[in-house]
Amino acid sequence: MSEGLIQTLTGPSGRVWDLLSPSLGFDQSGLVGHGVPLVQHHLHPRNGHGSWWTGWRVAERPVRWPVKLTGRTATEWLEQHRAFTADLHPAFPATWTIRTPDGAARDLQVRLNADGWSSPYDPLVQLKQRFDLELLGDDFWLGELVERGWGATGYQGPWFLGPGEGGVVRLAQGQTMGSARVTNPGDDEAWVTWPITGPCTSWTVGVAGRTVTSTKTLLEGETRRLVTASGTLKLLTESGEDVSSAEVAAADWAPIPAGEDVRLTVAMVGTGSIYATFRPPYLRAY
Repeated sequence: MSEGLIQTLTGPSGRVWDLLSPSLGFDQSGLVGHGVPLVQHHLHPRNGHGSWWTGWRVAERPVRWPVKLTGRTATEWLEQHRAFTADLHPAFPATWTIRTPDGAARDLQVRLNADGWSSPYDPLVQLKQRFDLELLGDDFWLGELVERGWGATGYQGPWFLGPGEGGVVRLAQGQTMGSARVTNPGDDEAWVTWPITGPCTSWTVGVAGRTVTSTKTLLEGETRRLVTASGTLKLLTESGEDVSSAEVAAADWAPIPAGEDVRLTVAMVGTGSIYATFRPPYLRAY
């Protein structure tokens, strides 16, 4: 018998739910969310027939989970019901994780739309209740963290990782600053986050020749987190304060295109460390 998928939900509370546990009654025959969401193509009409294709985007991802909560006693059922439903909220995302038999994992952030409560009987008497959960998923599934590092101080803080950023794929660690190449295996462009640790008097990082520079002195163990995204750039202290306007001397940033191998530029005056990290975005769960 072949191995199957491992599916878990990590709620805002930090609880990890085994979605395939018999007590949750996860009905995979009605599951929606593993595949490609609705793709919107951007077209520009030609003078003659047809249109020019100019790009694409994915819409919000609908997720549906048929679930039937069960319990051995009314107290057990009620405790599980309260805990599980508390981890599905419109404002606070939970993380749906799919792990395949080869060990690879991808995450999707989900928020509650509706719980599909339908009960012709008292669940505390029958000790079961069906929910047709409707969730709003992020546009892309995110693969495991890809990391490339330079310097001797090391990448210390878990604060560099965002929610759901669990697994780390460690590429060969460089011994000196300079340049390296990295591949984005995902289906869309990936934006790099750069954890930087002092001591240093300046640093420069970049993708494909487009770089960001700071001349702010960092003391031994002092850290910054440079977060790049489409149209935005933040330089965060360990407390989360954005100091980009005060500390970034020059900025031109770019993503790593899907499926491409690009050159990273890394330079530092000092003996600290710099890391480049990103999570490849995927259209599918596996």
